Amino acid sequence: MNISSRSPERMKENFIPIIYLIDEYVLHLRPIPEISKPMTLGLMVLIVAGIAPVAEELIFRYPLKFARNRMLKLAVYISSVAFGLFHLVNYTNREVLFFAFSPIIVGSQLLGGFLLAYLRLKHGLPWSILAHAAFNTLITIPSVLLLHGKTVINYASSDYTMLVKEYAYLERPSRIRINRKDDGIDTVIVRQTDLQTVLDSIGTPGAYYADNALVDIDFVARSPILPDSLIYRLRQEYRIIPQPGQPE
Repeated sequence: MNISSRSPERMKENFIPIIYLIDEYVLHLRPIPEISKPMTLGLMVLIVAGIAPVAEELIFRYPLKFARNRMLKLAVYISSVAFGLFHLVNYTNREVLFFAFSPIIVGSQLLGGFLLAYLRLKHGLPWSILAHAAFNTLITIPSVLLLHGKTVINYASSDYTMLVKEYAYLERPSRIRINRKDDGIDTVIVRQTDLQTVLDSIGTPGAYYADNALVDIDFVARSPILPDSLIYRLRQEYRIIPQPGQPE
């Protein structure tokens, strides 16, 4: 199974194995759609290495300058824990298990919060911003380089051919073309489109939930196949979950 790593939260899972294990075997973590929308490489770098570090340091570390004496230690604990818990809003999960595992899920942010607080107090706010930007970049860029243009499916038989490539960022406009015949589909051409949109276009909208992935798809069948059969083939490589009322 391929776990898409286009969103920052999915990218984090690639480098923190225990979060990957929780997501795979204990609780399916669902990042909010807003942080997983396709974007260009330039915009991704601007957000990850610029806007997010500056905004979060101003919110969570800048106020430490106003804490004095015995209140400073308490302020560091509060700001660091709040910084970690703040990242729970990146997920739509509301299960009891999600909150039980939350210290692990945002563990890197909790530890990072204390480190950034130390840098802010010891060397000043610019250094905590730089460290924050560097951490975000080191988590994100390797996944981007590893994932971009990756071939996920390359299959050919006497019945059909399918080529699926996955991308980490937008390079060109999104496009979908689906050729239907009777109740089946014989051609699907997709260019840099979110997998969820592809599923909603192939089958019944809202019938399946998919992990975030930005894909190209070239599918040509000798004879039209049912939409659910095509989706089943994609389910062999992606985590695609039928919604209530849909067949497994």
